Amino acid sequence: MARPIDRAVLKARELLERVGTKAYPVDLEAVAERAGIARINEVEIPGDAAAGFLVRHEAAMIVLNASIREPGRKRFTIGHELGHYVFGHRGMGCGSKELMDWSDQREEMEANRFAVEILLPEALVKPTVTGKDFSYEAVESLATSFKSSLTAAAIRFIEVATGIAPMSPDCPYIAKMRRHRKGMTCG
Repeated sequence: MARPIDRAVLKARELLERVGTKAYPVDLEAVAERAGIARINEVEIPGDAAAGFLVRHEAAMIVLNASIREPGRKRFTIGHELGHYVFGHRGMGCGSKELMDWSDQREEMEANRFAVEILLPEALVKPTVTGKDFSYEAVESLATSFKSSLTAAAIRFIEVATGIAPMSPDCPYIAKMRRHRKGMTCG
């Protein structure tokens, strides 16, 4: 069996190939529909109890918290919940804590890795970051081009441009981003 990180990337690439994705930003709604998601609905969810969740009833649906303001975070949440759907994960909902969980919780890590590959496919990102130095401006440009969250863009930039595992505790790049973005929300 493949490690969760490998399995997530492979599943995302298979789905992108079925949709025929060759340009960015990725048409997330088309990808979700191809995977079997009937609808993506935005509803007001009080507090930060859930950024989004997956409903499996007669038809699968992703419910997104309408209070999320950043379009990149909304797209990441959709990609994350789509990952849960593709892998058949069981669970209630994902708030900021789960979306930022890149630790050893297998299901959350898989959903996060799936979302990064769906939103920022390595094959499309590589030509845009090759030869560039890691900086807030470079990450912001990547996030804007791919309509992703800054966090997902930073992770993908580091992976593709440096080959370093960005969520390792000794990764200097994430600390650099945190210093630059102090006080801003991630997603």
